[in-house]
Amino acid sequence: MDNEKNYQTLGLISQKSKLETEDINALLKLSQSDDSEIRSYVAQLLVMSYGKDAEKALINMCGDADEIVRTNACDSLSAFATGDVYNKLTDCVLNDKSNLVKTYALLSLADIAGQAKCDTEELKQLFIRFSSDKNVSVSAACFRGMYILGNKDCLKNLLNLISSENYQDRCMVVNILGDILSNENNSQIISELKRIRQTESSKAVISTIDSIIYG
Repeated sequence: MDNEKNYQTLGLISQKSKLETEDINALLKLSQSDDSEIRSYVAQLLVMSYGKDAEKALINMCGDADEIVRTNACDSLSAFATGDVYNKLTDCVLNDKSNLVKTYALLSLADIAGQAKCDTEELKQLFIRFSSDKNVSVSAACFRGMYILGNKDCLKNLLNLISSENYQDRCMVVNILGDILSNENNSQIISELKRIRQTESSKAVISTIDSIIYG
């Protein structure tokens, strides 16, 4: 019964455009729940709060026993451009055993690179180091980061990864291409996505491509 009530609380909070103090306090309390699904949901919703308490909670959740909780925490930390967040996300890339967690930590690192007090050169080296990772999503996240930090040649590397055998990896790469889409690269990315769509067999990948091409 308690969990049902907690899910209702989270559902109501998720519908809000701005969190009140009572909402944030409820999320912080539920971040300690025994239910990993609730903690995962909380990690998603805390992105809407920019307070220090929410940041600390998300940093702590990066050490959660559940992979999805850690992944969502890393994802939400993209909204908190601080040195502590930079250090925690870097730690996740270097030490977490989950490729999914590493991928989202790398994506968030690129998002805060221009805002957080961090060593840009150090971050570039981290991206370069993991860009050759055997996991396609990890590699793609690195190429995205390098592209955002100014290495425009990495677009070619991302486009090459679309041919990955795993459809989930292809979805990730396509999403990343949509994320970095700009006036500068629009024609190149859209042209490649249209070409890939002609032979793509996965409905999920096709849907992702269409959402980028047609909006």
